[in-house]
Amino acid sequence: MTSKSSMLVAPKNVLGNRSDIAWKHCNSVSGDTRKRQCKYCQKVVTWGVYRLKHHLASTQKDVGACKDVIDEVEK
Repeated sequence: MTSKSSMLVAPKNVLGNRSDIAWKHCNSVSGDTRKRQCKYCQKVVTWGVYRLKHHLASTQKDVGACKDVIDEVEK
């Protein structure tokens, strides 16, 4: 029988377990774990990968569009 502790899995985007590819397109803003800076336009995006993805995809949903993102990333 396995214990419950061995079955626990860290949430996908917990610090240290960020497997979403979007995290590769931003840098952490020092001193604040909720803010990320876009590598293309240097805009600071707050509240994680959801807004970052919309910023990179230029959907303007909850965040402004990135004007400098490369086409490959935007798609």
